[in-house]
Amino acid sequence: MKIATWNVNGIRARVEGILRFLADQQPDVLCIQETKVQDTDFPAEPFEQAGYQCAFSGEKAYNGVAILSSLPLKRVHAGFDDREPADASRLIMATASRLPIVNTYVPQGRQADSEHFQYKLQWFERILGFFDRNFTPRRQVLWVGDLNVAPEDRDVYDPKRLRGHVDFHPEAQ
Repeated sequence: MKIATWNVNGIRARVEGILRFLADQQPDVLCIQETKVQDTDFPAEPFEQAGYQCAFSGEKAYNGVAILSSLPLKRVHAGFDDREPADASRLIMATASRLPIVNTYVPQGRQADSEHFQYKLQWFERILGFFDRNFTPRRQVLWVGDLNVAPEDRDVYDPKRLRGHVDFHPEAQ
């Protein structure tokens, strides 16, 4: 199975580019982040005409995740399954060919001393709980998306200068 992931930063402006990518690369599954569109305005029709089933969850002007698949999608679920707000525009899960795929758009965090960074850290705690509740180490699962984290020095171009950046911050790692 060929799977790709892409932060499109606004899906309506990228439809033609996505269609070219689908035609050129022919992935079985394309996971998309930062669609920036509410569900009623998601441009599903051109992707469906290209042979892709669409599962999506978004909000106007912010966030948004989608899974496009040439394989049948089963068990589609958006958002967390805990007792907190679902945060459905940042997490969507579906099964394609018996493989569970979790597509996420992890919060960026803005500044390390901000409430947005605390939200990011809490989000990581929630995703750990999500995986604990839904999967075991013996069950295959694919986690993709815009993770907004750089866990190792080799993941950034200047580790010393970027040490405090919210994506390379020790607490995020």
